[in-house]
Amino acid sequence: MKKKSRKTIKHHGFTIRWRAARSRYEADRYLDPRRRIQQYFPTLDSAKIFAEQKNIELTNKGHDALNLSDRQRLDAVEALKILADKASLIQAAQYFIKHEHPVGPVVTVLELVRQYEDAMIARKAREHSIKGFHWRTQAFCRVYGNEPITNITRIHIESWLDNNGWQELNRRHYIAVIRSLFNYAIKQELLDVNPAAKIELPAFESKEPVILTPDQIQTMLHAAEEKEPAIVPALAISFFAGLRPVELARLDWSAIHLEGTEPVIHVGAEIAKKRHRRNVDILPNLTSWLTAYRKPQGKVMLTLSNYRRHVRRLTKETGTELPYNAGRHAFASYAYQIHGLDKTARWLGHGDGELLLTTYKGLVTKSAAEIFWSIKPKEIGKDEHNPVQTSGHE
Repeated sequence: MKKKSRKTIKHHGFTIRWRAARSRYEADRYLDPRRRIQQYFPTLDSAKIFAEQKNIELTNKGHDALNLSDRQRLDAVEALKILADKASLIQAAQYFIKHEHPVGPVVTVLELVRQYEDAMIARKAREHSIKGFHWRTQAFCRVYGNEPITNITRIHIESWLDNNGWQELNRRHYIAVIRSLFNYAIKQELLDVNPAAKIELPAFESKEPVILTPDQIQTMLHAAEEKEPAIVPALAISFFAGLRPVELARLDWSAIHLEGTEPVIHVGAEIAKKRHRRNVDILPNLTSWLTAYRKPQGKVMLTLSNYRRHVRRLTKETGTELPYNAGRHAFASYAYQIHGLDKTARWLGHGDGELLLTTYKGLVTKSAAEIFWSIKPKEIGKDEHNPVQTSGHE
């Protein structure tokens, strides 16, 4: 005999039916074509109770909607048009309350900058990194320092960038700093979204580095021996070991190992860029320079301000400008010609040879490189055949 099926019933706007596959009663109601209430219950009575309670809840909400003024209803209609199905009115209201009337103390841009600087100091960030962050964020604080961070939008940041006229690489640096600032706010659960995250980074073409010729370098070093001996060791290391200016500023004589069969400069994690330590081989001509000027201890380089002052006097004396990082650029170009890709990339502290190839390949000739690596102190080299002639640039 065929088993009698349970009937489908209507109860307070819900359709209640037995679902054999689930062994449950289903209470189902469509509020509109997009919204549906659907739940399952072990008994018919529990399904009916749910339907009654839900109907009361929906009725009360309907009464609340009827109590809205005409202005409120029009406001809701216009708001829904603006949202265009991207969010509900409830979501929009919750977002507004969170950002315009946040719970807890309001954090201003200036306060956030101070917190981030304290965090940098706590994690022992490099001094020049802290100074660079401070310098760039102060420009932002001069305009928006007293604004709550929840009020800052992409438009605010882009207007600030445009008003200051920063272009290409400089603009990229400012965007990167502001992104880091607001990423920190997100990590501290002060913000949900970074207003700078979607700001487009400007494209820029890297300029071909200026490579001084061997005769320019020799003239400058020999003039330094006579006029500015205090900066000779740092100049020689920059040209013949390729250390960065910030690395030179931290380098101690104790890191220079001239003894043994493999003399090296140890660029430790405490001074290297991104704390990636490396050893740079001391080649024969650099050995001559360091032996002549070596000290038992202390910094190899004067303070940056004093060093730059001596360099300015030297460039005026020789008539040759010394662009920023000129020593490292020369080292990379001339070392690549004589010592090849792998060694030069390792000495420079590059992870691979791509940057070396794209930046320095083809800038100097092999004959010019041979002259470069024969440059020695004046007293040592005066009796040697050291024919510095032409630039050798291709």
